[in-house]
Amino acid sequence: VKAQGGCYFIYGGRQLGKTALLRRAERTFHDPSADRYAVWVDLLAQGIGERRPAADVWLSILEKLRDLRIAGLEMPIVNPAKSASIDAFLSAIKSFLGAKPGRRILLLLDEADHFFEQDGRQGSAYAETRRLKQLMDETERRFKVVFAGLHNVLRTANTSNQPLGHLNEAVRIGPLMDEREIRAAEDLITRPIEAAGFEFDDRSLVMRVLAQTNYYPSLIQ
Repeated sequence: VKAQGGCYFIYGGRQLGKTALLRRAERTFHDPSADRYAVWVDLLAQGIGERRPAADVWLSILEKLRDLRIAGLEMPIVNPAKSASIDAFLSAIKSFLGAKPGRRILLLLDEADHFFEQDGRQGSAYAETRRLKQLMDETERRFKVVFAGLHNVLRTANTSNQPLGHLNEAVRIGPLMDEREIRAAEDLITRPIEAAGFEFDDRSLVMRVLAQTNYYPSLIQ
């Protein structure tokens, strides 16, 4: 998620840890002293793509960046109804990143399903997604956006006519089922128990808990 390349789409059912993954990426990446800035936006909570148009995503991004009080980042007033004002905002970000080669901004767009649905409707042709993609391209991925959501995010990632179609495959967040994940799932059970001064007599008891929870991390917890 944090690399300049790598993952751009994260998808999976609810309560599987997508938001927790994004928030952790935000916390561990954000370091103003190293010229790294991370912004997490919950698009569903903001109503983007639902009660508000997809273009309002720029207002949400602007507000989040303002909250960070980033020195040297001049942010013009954004009117989503006017392309020129959005272009001015994008130019300000490009100028800021271009001033120092090591500067990076990581944008984490959570609950992106309704945003993609509205942005991809006929007549829109993914206009805002294209702007985000262009900003990534023109900054050599020093501005990077990661989209997370339900299966509509996966469907969008696999749609040939959307601007991000050639990027890496979507990453699924799901049950802890493969060999390394099962060990992590066991730790979710055993470590809290051990911290409380108890232990399981047999590993089969741990596996029984995993079976009862279908290996879903939220249920295990």
